[in-house]
Amino acid sequence: PGSGLINIGMDNTLVGKLRADIYSVRGRRIFNSELVKSTGNFSAQLDLGDLAPGIYFLEIRVEDHQCIRKIILE
Repeated sequence: PGSGLINIGMDNTLVGKLRADIYSVRGRRIFNSELVKSTGNFSAQLDLGDLAPGIYFLEIRVEDHQCIRKIILE
């Protein structure tokens, strides 16, 4: 569980435009951020402090690749 700051970290060979979207449990997109991943090792921080406590889903896309993780905000 987190309080609003989410750390994203990746260590892979993918490079390009990175899109991070946050979805509610009902599937509504409520946050998005576009970043650039120019090296294999990447880290960024998203501030979700404006969101109400609850369960959300983080979708990360780099080019044609996608990863989804569950986030719990307290």
